[in-house]
Amino acid sequence: MQPGGSNGPHKDARAAVLALHAALTAYRQHPDAPGLWRKALRRAAATLERATSDAPLHLSLRSGAVHVGDEPVVPFRSDQAPFGLLRSAGVGELALARGSSSGDCERLVVHLCGMANSQDTEHELHALLDTAHLPGVALRAAADLPDERADDRASWDALPPPAATVSATLRAQVQRDDTSNLPALAARQLLDDCEHIGTAHGGLLDQLMQRLLSMDDVATVTWLLTEARRQTAFDRDVVERLAEMARAHCDDAWLHERLDRGTHEELLQLCSLVMQLGDDVAERFANAAAEIAHPLSQWLGELLGR
Repeated sequence: MQPGGSNGPHKDARAAVLALHAALTAYRQHPDAPGLWRKALRRAAATLERATSDAPLHLSLRSGAVHVGDEPVVPFRSDQAPFGLLRSAGVGELALARGSSSGDCERLVVHLCGMANSQDTEHELHALLDTAHLPGVALRAAADLPDERADDRASWDALPPPAATVSATLRAQVQRDDTSNLPALAARQLLDDCEHIGTAHGGLLDQLMQRLLSMDDVATVTWLLTEARRQTAFDRDVVERLAEMARAHCDDAWLHERLDRGTHEELLQLCSLVMQLGDDVAERFANAAAEIAHPLSQWLGELLGR
């Protein structure tokens, strides 16, 4: 099965893994804020229930990632609970039975969340044994040796969460520099020149925008629109033309593809762009998420003011 295909069960399974990952992350980062993680937990349980409505759900743990079929969906380190702990204990697959009830799915999510936020090895091992005895849950031994190079990742989640207030300018600069591509660097140089000498290069900006859109470089497109609006050297007609190019690119087919294939971080970047392009694009984006029952659809709708 190819990643990102049109196969319904595969998409449901992938959505379940992403929703489960969101719940684990919310619980690990905000254990004292149940208002945040309980909603994510319920959403993950509902998505797991939907994924098992017609067939069992098989999540394989190999090469440092949770796989659905041949597609790696969520990465993990060998020392990272719950999936790294399961893999280190010799578990190669977590299977959830067909027709699993919402209660069974929620119990599984609760157990995995407890493992993900535990600092007690003995508690984690008890949770591992308890998980193996949950109704409808089967843990199967790994058939291959762990790939240490793939599993040995930096322990970024051990760092404290970022500050709540992050400068929008700093965030845009980090996103722009992170792309490390020539069109992004050219856009940066062009806008820096315009800011210092007060001359707007509308034609060059059009070409850069077209190139960035063809690369699906959402982060740099968002930054470029933000900076073009901020700088007084650009006529409003130039800014509106850039925005219209972005709106034309964000058609329904493209939004569906981004939702189907995009990571959590890429969807956050896409939200930033969509909110700059007006209510029509934002509405189509929220509707596209709802149509495919994306695990983040409710959150996206709330963020976009639906």
